[in-house]
Amino acid sequence: MRQMPPTDSLYLGRVMHARKRPFAHSFRYSVFSLWLDIDHVGDAAQGLALLSYNRWNLFSFFDRDHGPRVNNPLRPWVEKVLAEAGIAPPGGPIKILCFPRILGFAFNPISLICCYAPDGPLRAVIYEVHNTVGGQHCYVVPVADADSATALHHTAEKVFYVSPFIGMQAHYHFTLKAPGDDFALKIDESVDEGPQLVATHVAERRDLSSWTLMKALASRPMMLGTVMIGILWEALRIWRKGGQYHAPPAEAMRIAPQHTTLAHPLHPPAA
Repeated sequence: MRQMPPTDSLYLGRVMHARKRPFAHSFRYSVFSLWLDIDHVGDAAQGLALLSYNRWNLFSFFDRDHGPRVNNPLRPWVEKVLAEAGIAPPGGPIKILCFPRILGFAFNPISLICCYAPDGPLRAVIYEVHNTVGGQHCYVVPVADADSATALHHTAEKVFYVSPFIGMQAHYHFTLKAPGDDFALKIDESVDEGPQLVATHVAERRDLSSWTLMKALASRPMMLGTVMIGILWEALRIWRKGGQYHAPPAEAMRIAPQHTTLAHPLHPPAA
């Protein structure tokens, strides 16, 4: 029997970054994410007093935080991104894993968009990446057969400015275990000299309710400011260690939801 994607959920987890060169630097933060069907966010929010769709609440999801950055349904944009990458839209559920807005504010360094066939299998993944200077870029990967793989492996050249202390001459190796009972994403960034940065996000699924949202916030109160404040704090620490500053190119200052890069599937590395 085909395994269907999880229903609307809350994922409790941790984010870790470990820089390997030119000096070591690492950090870990506890986070929580929403897992929502983009066609039915309003239905999910309707039954939750603390979660709203496209309006202010303690927790909220706004369409304009993603895709073309307007409060319109996201499916047409997702299907356009897939088609422009040469991937036929599979026609099934489209799920997004992202941080919620909390008291009207959120910043998502990376949102995961999973596109499923009507009968269940995962067929495409979009990594929607945002930087702190207002830019946006999508790395898109086709999934031929997710049923037989415990993890997906794919690679892409770095084409989008993210960190002021990491240059553009690099490439990524993504390892993804799509959301189920748990979720795991690992991004290895390498340069010609070797591995440069490892970033991971691991999480476990919980039912989505006002109670689980409040418990998540109570156990992770820094989510109110962790993402952006944490980015700025870690940037300061890296600068004090002597990190080389890389100014953002002009195109990094623009939101560019139409700009995509096709990632290439890989066979899992040999044990």
